Amino acid sequence: RAWEQFVGDGQVGAVRSPILESWRRSRAAGVDPSPAHRAPAAADEEATAARWEDHPLAGAAELISDCLASIAQDSGQLIVVSDADGLLLWIDGPSRVRLDAADSMNFVPGAMWSEAGAGTNAIGTAIAADHAVQVFAAEHFNEVVQEWTCAAAPVHDPDTGRLLGVVHLTGRTKTVRSHNMAIAAAAARSVELYLRTLIHEGDGRLRSRYSDLLSKRGPRLLVAPSGRVVGST
Repeated sequence: RAWEQFVGDGQVGAVRSPILESWRRSRAAGVDPSPAHRAPAAADEEATAARWEDHPLAGAAELISDCLASIAQDSGQLIVVSDADGLLLWIDGPSRVRLDAADSMNFVPGAMWSEAGAGTNAIGTAIAADHAVQVFAAEHFNEVVQEWTCAAAPVHDPDTGRLLGVVHLTGRTKTVRSHNMAIAAAAARSVELYLRTLIHEGDGRLRSRYSDLLSKRGPRLLVAPSGRVVGST
């Protein structure tokens, strides 16, 4: 009823504050809330595959799967990774659920699931709010997505703090668990710890490679491309 009021004449009903803020952003972006709207295709299959291959989170796909595969299989949900713009890069999970999501709401690699692309949804809203969110059923701005419930958490580069993308769980509302947001957030933190480990390993290789220069007389700094000091005398 609150959604119907909002999309009808902009009246505000009893909805959570983060959802209301997202509805307002979605409306301001001109998103059509009717079932005729689908998330737009932003990249074809080949371009999406190339983006995923080069993406910093691609190397963490196995870790993400390890964190989320059991709940995805047991409850019929999808594991998803998007980039920082909301472009879907990788989807895993039961094939019947993947087909259902693709047919009903264009939930496929290459689709744009930012708030501006698809309205309020866990991926786009996690990007806009920069924290983990769960969006239940009719909290989605677009009516066609309201049979689904999703949870997502952003992943940041431990070196620069830059948003890299989003880890996401989605499924039909009847299959979703109340703790999905906590699980998605834990998976995102695990990925950030993994990326931090890679940074430390890279720092060690830099210090080893340039040890002769660092050992010369006088004050010296070894600086990573991000500007972080990884060695000094």
